[in-house]
Amino acid sequence: MATRLLVTSAGTGPSNNLIRSLRAGEPALTILGGHDDPFVLQGSAADRRYLLPSASTPAGWARALARIASREAVDLVIPVTDADTADGRR
Repeated sequence: MATRLLVTSAGTGPSNNLIRSLRAGEPALTILGGHDDPFVLQGSAADRRYLLPSASTPAGWARALARIASREAVDLVIPVTDADTADGRR
């Protein structure tokens, strides 16, 4: 089974650059993306896209990431921005 990654801030320039780089190194990866803005998420280069709760609810955002990671058997969650890692605040 291919390695499965979940990339945060999906649809932004940095996340799309990361996804392209990951695929260049390992085309067999399955890449999932999540973002709390449906319009930004629409531009994601991920294989599957997940709309996350609003950034104003950090606990809900973290729970949603955990749920997606469990359901999709994600091997690694990659936070793309500093805000995705700072005390759960975005």
